[in-house]
Amino acid sequence: MTLAKGLDKRTIAEFVGNQDTLEYLAEHGVDYAQGFHVGRAIPLQAANAQHTADLAIAPPHPS
Repeated sequence: MTLAKGLDKRTIAEFVGNQDTLEYLAEHGVDYAQGFHVGRAIPLQAANAQHTADLAIAPPHPS
């Protein structure tokens, strides 16, 4: 994590399985996390449907 930050890179933690791990990573500057604790894997069609729904309710970006 220190090396990535020193190179001005964002960090992603994978396989985050519980809240304690997520909190530890946040305390140590990890930018993003993925894993069963954050969200279970879903089929592609379900992910596409969720993304489309999110776009429909997202507020417009300022110009």
